[in-house]
Amino acid sequence: MDITKIISGIGCLSSAVFASGIVLISIAVAWKQHNRNFVQTAEQVEGTVIEVVERRHDGKKLFLPVVEFSDHLGQKRKFQPKISYDHNITLSATKFKFYMTEKIPNLR
Repeated sequence: MDITKIISGIGCLSSAVFASGIVLISIAVAWKQHNRNFVQTAEQVEGTVIEVVERRHDGKKLFLPVVEFSDHLGQKRKFQPKISYDHNITLSATKFKFYMTEKIPNLR
């Protein structure tokens, strides 16, 4: 086997690994900036689970909390976070802390 072909192959592999590393670092920096912007513009609020809705998905029971909170204007709002449990959660003093933006839809 020719040693120059081996060295050339190693060089190509090194370049590919280096380029992949640059891409992954760029993605991580962009993600961090996105999260920083979100936290700086969002409001941290505390909500309370006021209801648990039972649903079936793929034959399994899921329990989805409905959370009520007050926004920065003092208006009570409700929403359903994108989480579910495979067991019924208790309503007593179940609190959520989360960041709110105006994009959270208000349940009626």
